[in-house]
Amino acid sequence: MVQRLETVVDTRDGGTSTSLQDAIRTSQPESGGLYVPQNGSLPSISGVEIQRLVDGSYADTANTILTKFNMGLSPEQLTEIVSGAYGDQWHHSDITPVTTLNEAQQLYLLELGHGPTLAFKNVGLELLGRYLDMVNSELLRALGASSGDTINAAHNATRGRHKLHSIFLLPEQGPSDVQMLQALAHDIETAMTILISGDFDIAQERIKTFNAPEYHDFKAENNFISFNSIQILRILSQMVYYFRAYTQLIKQGVIKNGDAVDFSVPSANFGDALAGHWAREMGLPIRKINIATNANDVLHRFLQTGTYTVELLPNGIGKRA
Repeated sequence: MVQRLETVVDTRDGGTSTSLQDAIRTSQPESGGLYVPQNGSLPSISGVEIQRLVDGSYADTANTILTKFNMGLSPEQLTEIVSGAYGDQWHHSDITPVTTLNEAQQLYLLELGHGPTLAFKNVGLELLGRYLDMVNSELLRALGASSGDTINAAHNATRGRHKLHSIFLLPEQGPSDVQMLQALAHDIETAMTILISGDFDIAQERIKTFNAPEYHDFKAENNFISFNSIQILRILSQMVYYFRAYTQLIKQGVIKNGDAVDFSVPSANFGDALAGHWAREMGLPIRKINIATNANDVLHRFLQTGTYTVELLPNGIGKRA
């Protein structure tokens, strides 16, 4: 394991390396791959460090974990963005509290819906927005597509920021009434929602088309970036709540430091699960990470069969990609 992560590599471009700071700025390699730690090596965290976090705040945990990654920030700058990201805009003082579901079965719930827009995406995007606003001298434009709560979380990440705008495509088919209102009825001057005809697949395809090589110069000249779920700083920030959940269980007397725990991640959110895996690689005692899914089980079927297919959902409405 490394002491402090400095560089990451592109999984699809022969392992080409780049600084972590540049990886956060560019969001995703042009190859369409992922930025991952070089040689799979992540900084380590000791049991002693984990124990020190038991009586601390969420911000203490975030600072301890994120300071192990060289993002081009001074300790004072990191403290500033962490304090801002996990401040009074949250609806719970513990940010991501752990509550008991069934004590006899040792089932506990990590609550991730207390952010300013009530979405778990707030954990990563509130930090990412402040980071990008701090380290960049030019206006950045985050471009994406969503049919759910990502839009409002992304928009809110630009609230009060001076060098960051959020532009998202919203399909007119698919979102619930609440999600539609969240995406459209806001007062954030730095955010724009574009309503398009069709469903999410169409919106996503338009974004992927825009990522083609022929648009490289246009995107570079206009500072377009991405807020997608594989944005590496989003994943790093999501690692924090795995550590926080573990130390809360210690504080509640459920486990002792060093005991292994399991996490179950709903909705086949592999970005969230990857954050848990990286936390485990750093030294957090995680035994299993279970990835649950619903009828939209495309990744489960792909891993089981090796075939990526499009099918109608069981009710005959819509499709799973």
